Parts: sequence; structure tokens; C-alpha cells
Amino acid sequence: MVKMRAWVALAALVAAPVWAGDSNLYRDDDWSGNYQFEDPEAWQEGAVKLPPYPRDGDLKEVPINRKGFEFFVDTRHLAVGKDGVTRYTFVIRSTRGGGAANVFFEGIRCANRSYRAYGYGSSDGTLHRFERSEWKPVGAADTFGYRSELARFYFCDANVLPLPVEKIVDRIEHAADETYFGGSGFLFN
Repeated sequence: MVKMRAWVALAALVAAPVWAGDSNLYRDDDWSGNYQFEDPEAWQEGAVKLPPYPRDGDLKEVPINRKGFEFFVDTRHLAVGKDGVTRYTFVIRSTRGGGAANVFFEGIRCANRSYRAYGYGSSDGTLHRFERSEWKPVGAADTFGYRSELARFYFCDANVLPLPVEKIVDRIEHAADETYFGGSGFLFN
């Protein structure tokens, strides 16, 4: 009887993929073993309009530990679109010399941990659209690693869904307060 149960269990395991059918949620067309999730409905990015150049009063410092630099998000123009993309203006300021700054307008899509740089700031106080811009994996060509930290600790929840703007701002404002996040020092809550 025990052998019979073992054979039935083995048969069920072998047949399970056949019974499940082709759900078309996971694909491995190149047989590499790297399965990728596909949305049941094709995702479309919403229209993107560049915000105004950020004002110092609208910037909130994001505690990213990179020696010689400070990082800021323009919380006034931080937005989560209907397409699920968190769009933000990000300022990287040098703490050395004259405090030179780089300004970028970007979006992070939590669903697949990708980002897109839409524009950059110039010294005349305006944002300009990049001529060519495409979605890239978070972490790819990310010199400072800030996109990964923004996605992981501030913009996305544990289920790869974008957080509401109020929650993002709350996380940024309380990032240094370890008790806010359960005393762990990590921002996973």
C-alpha cells in the first residue's frame, strides 16, 4: 500500500505541469532556465511630462551612504502614475568644492525593477528631455547604486508594487529613525 501511494504521488508530480496547462505567465523561450514573468495584459507606459526644475525647499535628503555626495528627491513633484511607474526628480550634490549638482528626472517601475531616465537638469535651471531613453534593469550602469536603494527601501513594497507618494515621503523623512522601521535599521516594513 505504501508503494502504491508513492507511485500515485510521483505520477501526480509528473502530470501536474500538464494539468496546469499553459498559463503563459512564465516563459523560457530560449531554454536558458531564466524564467521571466509576463503581465497577463500588455503593459503600456503613460504619457510623461517633465516637471519644473526642483526648488531647494522641495528637496528631501535621502540617506544613501556614498562618501562625498548627498542625494535628494523633489517631493513636490514625486508621483506614481496609473501605469505603476514612480516618477521623481533626483539631485546628486557633491559635498566637496563648490557643491556641484546633477539633476535627473527618472521613473522606476517596481513590477520588474526597471528604470528609465527621462531628462536632466542644466545650469540654467531647466529640465531637458533625453533624446533617447529606454527601460533598463535597476542596477545596470548605476554608478552610485541609488536606484536600487530607492526601489528597495523607498518606492516599492515587498510585493513589487509601488507605494503611495505619502508613504514614500514618510519613509524618506523617517529613514534615520531606526525605531520607525521596527528597530531593524532596514526599511522593509
